[in-house]
Amino acid sequence: MASTNKKWTEAEAAEAAKQYEDGKTPTEIGEALGFSYRQVIGKLVTLKKYKAPEKPTPTPRDLGPTKAQICAAITDQADFSMVGGENASKAFMERLADKFGVTVPA
Repeated sequence: MASTNKKWTEAEAAEAAKQYEDGKTPTEIGEALGFSYRQVIGKLVTLKKYKAPEKPTPTPRDLGPTKAQICAAITDQADFSMVGGENASKAFMERLADKFGVTVPA
C-alpha cells in the first residue's frame, strides 16, 4: 500500500501527468509512483489534467400509467367512486382495474 505521508516532487507530478495522458489509470500511476489512488486524483486535479469519467445516462423506464390515470379510468369506466382511494398503492389500483375489466390508457 502506498504511503499517505509521501509528498509529490515536481518530477513525480510531471511523470504522473505524462502517464495519465498516455492512458494509464490513477490506480496504475499510484502503484508505479508509490501514491494512493486519491493522492493521484488530487494531484491530477491540481495540475488540471484529470477528467472524471462520464456517468452513463440512465435509460428511462416505462412505468406505465400513473396512479391518477388508473384512478380516472376506474371512475369513468366502472362507474365506481375512487374518493378516499387516492392513497391506495399503484399495484392495488391496477388489481382493482383488472377486477372491473377496466382498460387503462398508457
